[in-house]
Amino acid sequence: MTMHRWGLALAMLSVSPPGHAKCALNPVEVAGVIVSRDGAPLANTAVAVAWQERGRVRGPTIGFTNDACEFNVRFGFNTYSRSGAWFADVCKGRLESVVLGVAHPAGGTHIVPACVGGDGTVNVPRIVMPDSPAGNAFDPPACGDR
Repeated sequence: MTMHRWGLALAMLSVSPPGHAKCALNPVEVAGVIVSRDGAPLANTAVAVAWQERGRVRGPTIGFTNDACEFNVRFGFNTYSRSGAWFADVCKGRLESVVLGVAHPAGGTHIVPACVGGDGTVNVPRIVMPDSPAGNAFDPPACGDR
């Protein structure tokens, strides 16, 4: 092969389409307990979980509390962060924020931002619903240094 053909082959390789690697979906589990102000379990309470992914709000994923007032909501977080310069996607996206919307059949609603750890784990404290069945409440998270 002549030098001209080698140069042409290298040029074609350098402008080839990017690879088709797909980033993994990291499984995220959001679990917690919901009780009334007096500590009574609140079964059948709806919990909607929304999160931020690449600057956009995603979700909600919805779950319900069981008879022991526990909930467990799972979703997949896409780790895609950008297209690579030459061959494949860069998969370094991380979960930054999670917000829970809680609604009890009696009419009370509650918005609870959850803490996201550096390793992507979600910390949901015990959620206490407001006194008034029709009341609304917002509790800021206690996330260490935030």
